[in-house]
Amino acid sequence: MASLHTSISSCIDAFTDTCCPRSTLPDPTADPQYLRFTRSGQAVHFIILGLLFACAAIALAALGIKWINIDEYTPPLPHPWWSFLAVIPALAAFWIAAFNTRHAYLVFGPVGIEVYPFFFPAKNMNLIPWAQIQSLDLDERQTWLTITNTSDLGGGSILSLRPITPQNRKLLAHAIEGIRKNHLPNTSD
Repeated sequence: MASLHTSISSCIDAFTDTCCPRSTLPDPTADPQYLRFTRSGQAVHFIILGLLFACAAIALAALGIKWINIDEYTPPLPHPWWSFLAVIPALAAFWIAAFNTRHAYLVFGPVGIEVYPFFFPAKNMNLIPWAQIQSLDLDERQTWLTITNTSDLGGGSILSLRPITPQNRKLLAHAIEGIRKNHLPNTSD
């Protein structure tokens, strides 16, 4: 029995070494350099929208088939190919949902906070360096992040945290608390 267990564990180790070698795995004891938050909270809405369009496409295809007509008085329904008008928005909604779960919204890095907008995120990315940040504040419900710039620059940014899932907002609040304590000595709580 022990030899079976060791052979199974050696097979699992060999499989994991071929899939992801240990040299490429991150070191769990190393300090993380980047903290990344995605728009996965918004992705749920696009999945629901995609499912609604997919159901509409199925309904149009089913009603367009000739043998579904209820009686001779029912007007002929459109051809089943009309269902592709609903398939296109369904595929677009599923693509946007996948895009929102893969790409970042907020990235806390060694240089500062990177904010990626919904439209054209690579072109319209905003970097707020740590040297320009005076304070980071969350509201009570953890739905708004206020970034106040240093006094010589004035102004700041207000970011909605609704695109981030509530579980990740708790992690973000914990990260902001750590940043306040370690990196922003001018903040007063």
